[in-house]
Amino acid sequence: MATQLQIYKMAAAYMKSGATITSTSDNTAVVNALNLFWDFTRDWLLTQDIWRFAIKRVQLTTETTAPVFGWTYAKALPSDFLMPVKVIGDYPYLIEGSTLVSNTDTVDLIYIYNNHAVTDYPNWFAKLLALALAREAAMVVTQSDTVLQGLDQKFRMELNEARYVNSLMGYSDNLRIDGLDNIRSTGNIDMISGTFE
Repeated sequence: MATQLQIYKMAAAYMKSGATITSTSDNTAVVNALNLFWDFTRDWLLTQDIWRFAIKRVQLTTETTAPVFGWTYAKALPSDFLMPVKVIGDYPYLIEGSTLVSNTDTVDLIYIYNNHAVTDYPNWFAKLLALALAREAAMVVTQSDTVLQGLDQKFRMELNEARYVNSLMGYSDNLRIDGLDNIRSTGNIDMISGTFE
């Protein structure tokens, strides 16, 4: 399992920066750029598929202030919530900010959480995260469109491979994020803007 330092070293290598990184707190241009993009890139990448190491299940019962109209109940989402995967049961719901509203008093939720324990990441995800991080920091570090384009192309290919490896772990509960099944089968997504082609 990788560490954040190893991911930084891989990202620097992918950018062909020539930097020697000894710590994630090094005061260098490369490490400062990687630190700038770390939290955002990690959490964004965690939402790009139903990664098996980032799934949690919870029963939402904590009531917040009831909605003024349209729904009967409002439940506080977990503090580590990033994205819903599935609500168990056949009833409508809506995520509004940090709240899930529904007409059901108890909600069983499967969700992607912000798993910040880098040592939980499989090696294939650590590699993908290093590429995503390199892609984000490339213009700051290298100021090269060519490097950025190469990283973007490599990231897209590795993302498809990571999704395939992740899919081998099974899809119990018929887990899927609406729209991602189409992306997984066709690969038609613009990863920069997040738009479907």
